[in-house]
Amino acid sequence: MDEQILADYCDCINRLWESPEPSDYENFVNITYQIWDNLIKLCKIKDDFLFYWSPSAVISVTAKSDKTDCHYMIGLDLFKRELYFDVSITNWENIRNLKDEFLTEFFDICTQNDFKFSPDSGPFYEKEITPEFNANYKSNIINIMHNYGSGMLLPEKERGNISFGRFVAVWDSSKDMETILNELQIAFKWFYKFNYNLWKAENIRIQNRNNRKKMKM
Repeated sequence: MDEQILADYCDCINRLWESPEPSDYENFVNITYQIWDNLIKLCKIKDDFLFYWSPSAVISVTAKSDKTDCHYMIGLDLFKRELYFDVSITNWENIRNLKDEFLTEFFDICTQNDFKFSPDSGPFYEKEITPEFNANYKSNIINIMHNYGSGMLLPEKERGNISFGRFVAVWDSSKDMETILNELQIAFKWFYKFNYNLWKAENIRIQNRNNRKKMKM
């Protein structure tokens, strides 16, 4: 990551945390666009992105993938004094198609960098029947499979309406900006890979279905 961008980002965020001026918000957005350009190039992502931002107590700059339709958000929480990155999981029903080798490496990366899976809804179960599921688990693997397994038991039409969950990385002011941006690069690379593999599996599933239809004609 460019050293000048690192310095500018650090100064901008410090001003927003201490005594923000209106120009600091715009400055944060503009530098974050530069961060996005760097991230996409460094991760060698072959995709087009639509960028947009939203101002509030959390200033966020989001990159929407044209290929997979996923939204990747870099946000600054002014109250918690945290910079965070998150992405929602799409095509979640295809988790069953991910290879063991990829999942092993992915969850290892998450553990090393303290990236977390956070369910948006679910898990989906009868609390009276299985009260032991009503707990907060520390394991990413248990949490995502808990959501996946219980979600797949729902009728197909209901599964289509589920907001499954997201992966989140959070950094507070105790970490230096170089470390944060290095870990942000890792998060983007692997979160993108995760959603890309789910999207690719969905594409293959649709192609196979269409091919079967053609064979029957």
